[in-house]
Amino acid sequence: MPRITLGESSTNGIAYYLQLSAFVHKAFGNSGSELVIHNPGGTTPQSFFDALPRDCFVTFENFASQMWAPSSIFKNPAYAGTPRQRQAAIIHDFGGSTTDLVNITDTVGEIEDMKYVFVTTQSDYNTFPTNWQTFAAAVHGTNAFMAEHPGWYPRI
Repeated sequence: MPRITLGESSTNGIAYYLQLSAFVHKAFGNSGSELVIHNPGGTTPQSFFDALPRDCFVTFENFASQMWAPSSIFKNPAYAGTPRQRQAAIIHDFGGSTTDLVNITDTVGEIEDMKYVFVTTQSDYNTFPTNWQTFAAAVHGTNAFMAEHPGWYPRI
């Protein structure tokens, strides 16, 4: 599955992102397996989800301690009707325990129904995270649990 991330996307000028997304999907054959991920760095309006139905949006990129802040995707009413399975959470500077990591992947996947999550110990994306194996195991565990209970998770 080809994946393209458009970092620092703007939520202004939807026409530009419609063209860019169409170009990327076409470049990879419009097979439906390609994934375009927009990272606007702020609130993504419902109109973007509606206009770009095959694309995903990073709607949380912050510290784990900010997950439940009033302005976060998890609490902000502006996101109440947005499709969570087309959203991604990037949690950086993670310093918690393995149990904390598992709780985050379970919460994001099982409770919040977000399909994409990345948790890193680093503050940047240029250094390999020290928690990579633990993170991969936590995601695998969350996915396995959800697969064992498909009635609880209708998108599976």
